[in-house]
Amino acid sequence: MAAGRRRAGTGENRPKLRLTCDKETFYVLAKGQVAIDDAVASGRLVVDGEPDTARLFFELFRLPDGHRATSL
Repeated sequence: MAAGRRRAGTGENRPKLRLTCDKETFYVLAKGQVAIDDAVASGRLVVDGEPDTARLFFELFRLPDGHRATSL
């Protein structure tokens, strides 16, 4: 921190996970209807970070009535 200022997006504040997808893909992932690995393999999801962290994210933030997906 220099002179009481901090620049966002630098150093230790970098995100450990970044997910890139369209809203339909996010929805089916959050419902547990599509597996992370299948979404990545099909190009529907880009994971910048650890794939296990992405899996944990969708387990923790599962939408109601979602079931665990095993394949596309």
